[in-house]
Amino acid sequence: MNKVAVLGLIAVLCFGVFAGIHAFSLNGVFLNNPQTESSTTPSNIIDHLPFIINETDVYYIAKDLTVNGDGITILANNTVLVGQGHTVTGNGIGSGINISANGVAIIHCNVNNFTAGISLNPSSSSNNIMYNKIYNNSRGVYFRFGYPLMQKWNWLFSNIIIDNDVAGLRIVYAQENRIVNNYFRNNTRNAYDDSGYPNDYNESKTSGVNMIYGPYIGGNYYHDYTGQDTDGDGLGNTPYRVNEYSDNRDYLPLVDITSPHFDVRSFESASSSVVLNMPCIDNVQVDKVMLEFDGINYTDLSKIDESLGFTDYDGVLSVPVEHKVTYARNFTNLSIGQHLYRWFANDTRNQWNSTELLSFNVVAAPVINSVDVSPVLKVSANVTCEGSSISELMDCVTLHYKVDGNWFAINMTYDQQTSLYSAWTTEYNQIAGKTIQYYIVAEDKNDNTVISETFTHQVPDSVGSDLNRDGIIDIFDIVAVALRFGETIP
Repeated sequence: MNKVAVLGLIAVLCFGVFAGIHAFSLNGVFLNNPQTESSTTPSNIIDHLPFIINETDVYYIAKDLTVNGDGITILANNTVLVGQGHTVTGNGIGSGINISANGVAIIHCNVNNFTAGISLNPSSSSNNIMYNKIYNNSRGVYFRFGYPLMQKWNWLFSNIIIDNDVAGLRIVYAQENRIVNNYFRNNTRNAYDDSGYPNDYNESKTSGVNMIYGPYIGGNYYHDYTGQDTDGDGLGNTPYRVNEYSDNRDYLPLVDITSPHFDVRSFESASSSVVLNMPCIDNVQVDKVMLEFDGINYTDLSKIDESLGFTDYDGVLSVPVEHKVTYARNFTNLSIGQHLYRWFANDTRNQWNSTELLSFNVVAAPVINSVDVSPVLKVSANVTCEGSSISELMDCVTLHYKVDGNWFAINMTYDQQTSLYSAWTTEYNQIAGKTIQYYIVAEDKNDNTVISETFTHQVPDSVGSDLNRDGIIDIFDIVAVALRFGETIP
């Protein structure tokens, strides 16, 4: 998105704030990095904090940044700030992004650990705050008090506002602002507006994908909304009251009507010790996950990964929010054979879903029973596996040996008559009198790998024609020549 396009975008946004949400319909925000000069950092690239913007331009946050106190202060009208998904982190004081201008757009920024994540100073009007994640602040978005001045015609659209201590949105003295299609969760107060003046918290019911993947644009999602949705349209039947001191209400609060789903990753076989894990995805919040394994239900699962953010389709930021969490459980000493399992998940609206019944087979891991080296340096290994034909099960068996500080690796071949894997090391006359170290690696087709202990062998000094290295020259040396010739010459 180039500078001219984004400046044009902000003009459209400012014009469209009160022309209706569909005067400008933003399906996605492109996440492409801007073209930058190679020799010096352009003035519109933010790579350090604090940073003051006093000239109109399109500014890009180049990387995750931290600061003590205020982060970015915007003084220039008609400015665009594109966060590119980077995070601005404070030390608990100041404002992450402070707007002291008009016609500003804040897009795709993550802001956390400030007194105010994003703050608007009095008389700061016609600004657009969208596609941001604002979390773990005292106040997420803060319309500052400055009587007799007040903020007007600002648009707060499609933001994730969570885990803020005082309020997700705090309005003290402002009017005619539009707060639509935002996701409020786990804030002490999701929206606290005691200004005494009207602010709009919903649009008219209109077809279109909303913040939680519902079929209609209406108001905002609030985690503490307890009203009903009797017709299943994803919009609550009773208004959400912003707070007890205000007549402002969200008349079309968003309600979750979509069950969790799974990113199923099945597999066919495993060893007797296996970790089962499953990513579970919901448009609001996964509440509980259960694993049914061989007819027994398990809830003592480990949460190994969790994220909350916008849906990203090939570099395009889309509206629906996505809560993704991966649970896992470890099983050991499983019996050989088939095992059955199924995952269940529940979201905060008590909507359940499950995977189909999945299965995998436990196969025995190979065992290296013995490893021997002959006088003519032929290494043999006895590899077996319970209940399996070893020649069909194994993917490869490899001999690793070390001579003069250098390691070598060669594949071993299976002999149906002796039931042994074997391979020759370096020619005898090349390493006579030296010490070799060697070990065996056996890997089966089920990705089970076993490694033998490391052995040491002292190669005798070369003695004339004593080819089998038994200390005497006799008929057996001739046999050794014949055997070696037969194995090396086709």
